[in-house]
Amino acid sequence: RQLVGFALYCKAMLHTDTGDGPGVLDLAGAGLRDGAQLIPKVRALLLQQAAHGHALAGRPGADGECDRLLGEASGLIGMIGDDFPWGACTAPHWIDTQRATVWTRLGRFCEAGDLWEQVIPVLPASSRRDIGVYHARHAQALAGSGEPEEAVAVAWLAAPVAASSGSARMRAELRALRQRMEPWRGGRPWRELD
Repeated sequence: RQLVGFALYCKAMLHTDTGDGPGVLDLAGAGLRDGAQLIPKVRALLLQQAAHGHALAGRPGADGECDRLLGEASGLIGMIGDDFPWGACTAPHWIDTQRATVWTRLGRFCEAGDLWEQVIPVLPASSRRDIGVYHARHAQALAGSGEPEEAVAVAWLAAPVAASSGSARMRAELRALRQRMEPWRGGRPWRELD
C-alpha cells in the first residue's frame, strides 16, 4: 500500500512537471483515498503534490486549499520515521520550498519571493541542482512582483547549473521565467535574460 501511494505521488509529480493540474489532482486523490492507512511520509508527499495540482488547475478556492494541504503535510513531517529508503521529504526546508513554489504558481509573488530569500541561502551546497531550480522559481516570483532586474540577477545563478546539469526541470522553469518577463520584452532586463 505504501509503495502504491509513493508510485502515485511519483506519477503526480510527472504531471506537475507538464503543468497538468487535473491529472495531478486525480493521481494524488487516488493515493489519498487510503489516507488513514498511509505512513506519514507517503501522506505528506501526496498532500504536497495535491497542493501543486490545485495551484496548477487554478480553480476557485485554490489558495485556501493549497494552504490547508501544505499545512497538513507540514504537520506530518515530525512523525516521519519509517525505514523506507524512498521519499526524501524530511530534507531541511522541504515544505518551505513546496510552499514557495505553490505561491509562485498562485500569483502570490511577494510572499513567494520572501520565502525563497529565506530558504535558498540555508540549503546545503550539495543540493546544487535543486538550488538551481529554486533560483529559477525565485526569479519568476521576482518578475511577477514587477522586479525584472532582480529576476535576471537571480536567473544568472540558475543558468550555469542548467547548462552543466542538462536538467529538463530547470530549463522548464527558465522558460516559465521568460514568459513572466514578457512585459519587459525588448528592454534591458529582457536582453540580459536572453
